[in-house]
Amino acid sequence: MLAKGVIVASPDATVGRPLLDPRLAAPLASVANQPILFHALEAMREAGIVDVAIVCGRPTAHDIQTAVGDGTRWGLNLTHLGVDGADGPAGPLQAAQAFVDDGPFILQRGDGLLGDALSSFSGLLEEERPDVVLLVHRQLARRRRAELESRRLLRAAGVHVVPGMTGVAGVYLFGPGALRGARDALGTGADGMGLADVVEHVSQNGGRVHVRPVRDWRRYTGDVQDLLEMNRIVLDDLDREVDESEEGTNRIHGRVVIHPTAHLESSVIRGPVIIGARARIVDAYIGPYTAIGEGVRVEGAEIEHSIILDRASILHIGVRLEASVVGRGAKVYRDFSLPRALRLQVGDDVEVALC
Repeated sequence: MLAKGVIVASPDATVGRPLLDPRLAAPLASVANQPILFHALEAMREAGIVDVAIVCGRPTAHDIQTAVGDGTRWGLNLTHLGVDGADGPAGPLQAAQAFVDDGPFILQRGDGLLGDALSSFSGLLEEERPDVVLLVHRQLARRRRAELESRRLLRAAGVHVVPGMTGVAGVYLFGPGALRGARDALGTGADGMGLADVVEHVSQNGGRVHVRPVRDWRRYTGDVQDLLEMNRIVLDDLDREVDESEEGTNRIHGRVVIHPTAHLESSVIRGPVIIGARARIVDAYIGPYTAIGEGVRVEGAEIEHSIILDRASILHIGVRLEASVVGRGAKVYRDFSLPRALRLQVGDDVEVALC
């Protein structure tokens, strides 16, 4: 069994566009009503890992440490490791070396989610004794830097690469001593962490690099579609949690989670859907793959395949809201006053599509 896990939550220079909220570290972006990083910590716990280190860069360290605390809410022994720009792209791996102490460990990017349970891979290091395990997925999103990274990693593992078809997930399993001797090999690869350098070093020095397929992997690179896809990955594994008293005037179908303090009235909910604390849903339709955050108010509206963050309001908009992310405290509503017009307050780097 893997004893330790490392989550890399430091800023990544390979992210190609501004984040939806540039004030928020990418691992703290919300999907399925909690930060991406929290989902990663839950996955570590469910895999039986107890000791976890989070590697943070200086710009994000305070926010991440404040958000996760000491790890007791997940039953984890949490260690915070710091890196700065002077450490270079390989800084996170170098910081992790002392923590793992030549033992087996799993490393995951803190801004991405895996569609498979980590527990399904944690036994591989004992059963097959590889030095490195790469997890591969069908890469639908074409990203030049990600493709370069995947090609180099897979070639080091002796795998034939079909451009644009196969990507390496941001979750890596390392056997005992896998990083030993690789410190000098750490370079400035396209992956932003020098992982390709480590895999090449292991392979060229007689080590074993294994490859296993996974269902899904997605990381947040500043694209709203990344968040929506990660939201789908999490909601696909949702179990139904609905108080029978909520049925009343509502129609609730499928895998739906409704917080006990949420209020629903004359609404249709079709899962998978999650509805957070103190949300108010009245005369509304909430369709599949939608996350409704805490304190959200939805009245006279239809929403599907969307993320509505805490305290936002969607009121009588007259059209179905689809494939959208609505920020914290935002308000989208129909104003019936004259003259009729479209009135917007839109910040930097925001996208508005009128259909």
